[in-house]
Amino acid sequence: MTAPARLRSGLVFQVRVTVTAHEDLGKPQLVFDPGWWESMSENSMAPNPSSETNEDGRVVLAYNKLAAGHRLIAWLYFQVNPTNVGKRREDVELDNGATVITRVHRSLTIFP
Repeated sequence: MTAPARLRSGLVFQVRVTVTAHEDLGKPQLVFDPGWWESMSENSMAPNPSSETNEDGRVVLAYNKLAAGHRLIAWLYFQVNPTNVGKRREDVELDNGATVITRVHRSLTIFP
């Protein structure tokens, strides 16, 4: 995963999540903590997920089956809203259906 850890209000930024399947993933899902969308504007995603849902405030992006040896690269583009300042948690989890595969712990600091 690549994403900035420090930003200023108003900036546009890119997030890249790369998933390399070591075994077949029948229902790969990227699960983002609420901090990713808190006072942020989502500009676009590529590729678009097959579905988007909300699970206890976390955003769940589901994708089509990913065969062993293949990769999924998801790009998300955000803009920091002008009044957004502070520090928050921005963890991301990779699930295969209801099974958690891995979790990346991270935080974001936004300066005025």
